[in-house]
Amino acid sequence: MHLQKSIATGTRRNLVFSCLEDLYISDFDTGLVEATRLSTPFSAPNMETTICGYCNGMILSTVGPLHEVRRRPLELVLWNPFCRKLKRLPVCPATTTPNHVTRNCSLGYDWVTDDYKVVLISDVSNVTSEVWVFSLKSNSWDMRRVLPHDNGIDTFGSYSNGALYWELTVTKSFEICGFDLANEDFFGLPNICLSEDGQLRRDFSYLKMAVLDGYVHRLKLPFSPQVQEFYFYDTRNGGIGVGVWRKAFTFEQEEDDSALSCCLPLAYSKDGNAVLFRDGLDELFWYNLEMKTIRKVDFPAMPQNTCSGSFVCLETLVSPCYFDEKRDVELELRLGI
Repeated sequence: MHLQKSIATGTRRNLVFSCLEDLYISDFDTGLVEATRLSTPFSAPNMETTICGYCNGMILSTVGPLHEVRRRPLELVLWNPFCRKLKRLPVCPATTTPNHVTRNCSLGYDWVTDDYKVVLISDVSNVTSEVWVFSLKSNSWDMRRVLPHDNGIDTFGSYSNGALYWELTVTKSFEICGFDLANEDFFGLPNICLSEDGQLRRDFSYLKMAVLDGYVHRLKLPFSPQVQEFYFYDTRNGGIGVGVWRKAFTFEQEEDDSALSCCLPLAYSKDGNAVLFRDGLDELFWYNLEMKTIRKVDFPAMPQNTCSGSFVCLETLVSPCYFDEKRDVELELRLGI
């Protein structure tokens, strides 16, 4: 109930970001006035923590020795900082094999089976890649797919409406691929093709992918760095992977600022009149869609130019331990405890 209300109203959103190796949180819908340090119960000296994904208030992190995270068995942690619940996932079999190197892992929600899933992609001897899926409901890993080594899935996936999405780093017939968390298979999104007269055409000048308000957004640089057009993939009439690209908004700047030319949108404001961006220097700013103005976001207590990896997530009471606790209760009932 708490989650559904959060999603329906768009409220209880929070900005999470890193600053000097600590995590901080700021209330998004009250204007990002101040930031509060988050206590991470799984951090330890000489251990590197990396946020891989987030979904419905839960954050997926990897924990491992510094500089060796990709080549040693990964410890994966699901954590909801809002209800202060944490679950250490069972070790994925792929991360214990010498010839396997973990490429990335991501978190999403399978709304068909009401299950949270972690998708881990592991390279095997630089020849193929294995796709492993962890089910929070069954508390187990299964190997689901084998991909070519040059698949281009080199970043953490972004969750949107029942699927994970990646911007491919190699040339394919499509530039964004998705993974349907229900049928556990991949699909490709069509490329954005738009000419000056509104007709479709092939165009390779697309950069950056982001998820805003539950939809995949794509940045296109049409004519000059001062004008950046953002499109979203509308699946309201089609379903997962089936939709059309529609123009969302245009970001205009008066001067050629290299930091702004590679900015990434994070979320729409509560009233929908502005968009929060992260620029190429990891600094945050609001862009007013009507006035075409920029307002930087500053936290007085934070040192300048030290924040990074910011994202906006819902504040929910979804517990990563829910299914474990449910199994314990069912076992106690069967045993008559």
